[in-house]
Amino acid sequence: MVVLAARAGLGTINHTALSLRELRRRRLPVAAVVLSQTPSGDDEAQPLNRDELQRRFPSVPVVGPVPWTPDAGLRRRRLRAVLRPALR
Repeated sequence: MVVLAARAGLGTINHTALSLRELRRRRLPVAAVVLSQTPSGDDEAQPLNRDELQRRFPSVPVVGPVPWTPDAGLRRRRLRAVLRPALR
């Protein structure tokens, strides 16, 4: 089972779609796509990516975006929090 991590910014839809299509071609099941915000957090595409990916790939849960923080421990806790429902 694959959890695909993707940057929640410009170019994400294209990169994620290509990755999901390749995973499907290889018959690898995808548990979820996790969007992660960038440190700058000012990318105008961020708010649009989740809905568009969910529209294009309705059978794959798209979670996040996980807010970026310089604290690595807090980033891990935030990641676990958004993944928990998708992996049940």
